[in-house]
Amino acid sequence: MRTVLADATSVVKTTVVEAREKDVTFMAASIAYYAFVALLPLLFLALLALSVFGDPGLVQTVLGVAHAVSPSMGDTLSKAIRSSGGEVGFSVLGLLTLLWASLKLFRGLDTAFSAIYDTESEESILDQLRDGIVVLFAIWLAAIATTVAGAALALFEAVPFIGVLEPLLLLVGLVFAFFPMYYVFPDVDLSLAEALPGAVFAALGWTVLQGAFHVYAAFADKSATYGILGGVVLLVTWLYFSGVVLLVGAVINAVLAGRHERVGERRRTLTPDETVAYLKSLGREINDDARIRADGNGIPDTPSPPDGTREYVVVEWTAADRESATREVTLRWVVDDE
Repeated sequence: MRTVLADATSVVKTTVVEAREKDVTFMAASIAYYAFVALLPLLFLALLALSVFGDPGLVQTVLGVAHAVSPSMGDTLSKAIRSSGGEVGFSVLGLLTLLWASLKLFRGLDTAFSAIYDTESEESILDQLRDGIVVLFAIWLAAIATTVAGAALALFEAVPFIGVLEPLLLLVGLVFAFFPMYYVFPDVDLSLAEALPGAVFAALGWTVLQGAFHVYAAFADKSATYGILGGVVLLVTWLYFSGVVLLVGAVINAVLAGRHERVGERRRTLTPDETVAYLKSLGREINDDARIRADGNGIPDTPSPPDGTREYVVVEWTAADRESATREVTLRWVVDDE
């Protein structure tokens, strides 16, 4: 039991440190911006078309999906549709904005996942577009399935505790929606099991956010200052925290799979004088309790730098918590071939 708790604590600590080093909050802000720019035109154009040419009942269904995912999003779209009066003058501009923001959104997600996994994206625009379509299709499919399941549950309102199943259905739907994202976007070969923890974490986080913003929106709706501007601010805030949750899920996957950069890793190229000073400083830090591990038996020999050496590289790594800190120092001689 203690081993399990220790492992869990280590994963949490490493995840927190990695999230800070990767600037997850900064990347989430960028993703939230492009998600906001892309999301509202997409849903607004769809709802506007449905309100003009389609079934009003279907409009309410789509608004219900938006409200289930984000109360602020549903409120903002409802007010925008009511104030539009069926006008379609900005449909072309909205479509262009949607395409631009969608490409930026998926590009931002791809870049964020590459930073988290310490890889460089080598995919072409077509590959990125394909990945984006796969993820978008999965999200819409999960949203439709969740809506249908919620409508089916509404037929059994008289059954005791039937309402408990609604958040569970939302959770399951979000897991299926997010899973392709964690499987497709990383530029490394992942197994299905390696992609699952992040999807589950993101689904749990979004479910909690959905409940929290439901409560906040219900409270703020009673205030006279809560209007369409308040709905926009609330939506952007929700998108930001949702982006943080999504990226932390990616960090969790990278940490659990051991695909992240080692915490605290530092590389520096030293001059000969700096190398001597560094080794002297390191020697002073070694006390009687220190243990030196060598690959062979006995005290390892320190090879002399070969002739023609131009630079010395020191790679040092220190664990996240100082109580169990370990240090690895590697001296690499870089030889000039000329």
